[in-house]
Amino acid sequence: MKDKIRILHIQETIYHGGVERRKLSLAKLLPKDTYHQHFVCTHALGTIPDQIRAEGYDITEIDDVQHPFQWSQHRKIQNIISKYKPHIIHGSVFEGMTFAAIDGSLMRVPIKIMEETSDPVNRSSKASLLLRLMSRFATTVIAVSPQVAQYLHEVAKIPSNKIKIIPNGVEVRSAKDSSLPQASIPIPQNAWVIGSVGRMWDDEHKRFSDLIRAFSEIRSKIPQAHLLLVGDGPVKDQYIALVKELDLENQVYFAGFQEDPTYFYNMMNVFALPSAREAFGLVVVEAMLQNIPVVASEVGGIPSIIMHQQTGYLITPKNPDQLAETLLHIHQNPAEAAQVAQSGYEHAFKNFSAEAYVERVQNLYQQLIKAKIPHLLSKTK
Repeated sequence: MKDKIRILHIQETIYHGGVERRKLSLAKLLPKDTYHQHFVCTHALGTIPDQIRAEGYDITEIDDVQHPFQWSQHRKIQNIISKYKPHIIHGSVFEGMTFAAIDGSLMRVPIKIMEETSDPVNRSSKASLLLRLMSRFATTVIAVSPQVAQYLHEVAKIPSNKIKIIPNGVEVRSAKDSSLPQASIPIPQNAWVIGSVGRMWDDEHKRFSDLIRAFSEIRSKIPQAHLLLVGDGPVKDQYIALVKELDLENQVYFAGFQEDPTYFYNMMNVFALPSAREAFGLVVVEAMLQNIPVVASEVGGIPSIIMHQQTGYLITPKNPDQLAETLLHIHQNPAEAAQVAQSGYEHAFKNFSAEAYVERVQNLYQQLIKAKIPHLLSKTK
């Protein structure tokens, strides 16, 4: 490890989200003869931490962070930095960005990276100001989409030359590689399945209610249509009540939370994500990589993934009627939908695979090392 480039990753909980999966990709794919990585989080839950450890890397849990300036937690990070002596500190999610900027600077870490992974539409002006102040201590600020980069520059007022766009990446998986599902869904074999995947925390985000209403509109025109929703959260009961209200109980299925939803993507004939906001839209890429035609709202980072009627279908948010029309169009035009799905797969595989993400991050690491600590490159060759 002495002659390797040492990277300290910091974020909130490591569980099952997109940030965690990108960190797992870095653990798996960054060359181990060149890099060593250490992971810090508030809590490590689920299977992803075990997979990171299986790659030979440690995870340190520091417990809950109550607010960005909780000094007891900053001292924990500083102690970790003192022992690990990283060349790069890479902070993701707001807490991780805070630690990377503040403690990376106080402890004189040569390269400090902040990675903005969230959709900043509802971020307060106070939080944007704090992000602007922290970014002054960062070497680079990563944006996961052009739309997030626009926010960082225009709202948070971060200089454009400090912002680097690196889109999310998804591991390409097949149904045979996926883990067994945690739910059995009795969908008929001849069903035409509309599906979606996402957290059911707040309907103003994913807008699964719009998808249920759109499904209600098309079921008389497509009698074999069924709706499959994969996910869980506080508003799930609200969706179940809406399904009952619209008399859809025999055609709508709730699969609950699935740590690996690959099996369920392969049950779908079309994937729909009617979100009101998305920083990137990771599940859109996951569906595209399963060769499924995708319908998604034209919000946030999604237009950087989908080209309308080329790699998927774009709709305006909060518009169940348009969503229903688009789903009906896909059903009535299977040849077109199959071509769009194939183009979507090729586009996603080329631009948004885990390998593409890791390659971009590694290129950034190398560029920053060359600029900040060039002598390290000769030691790691």
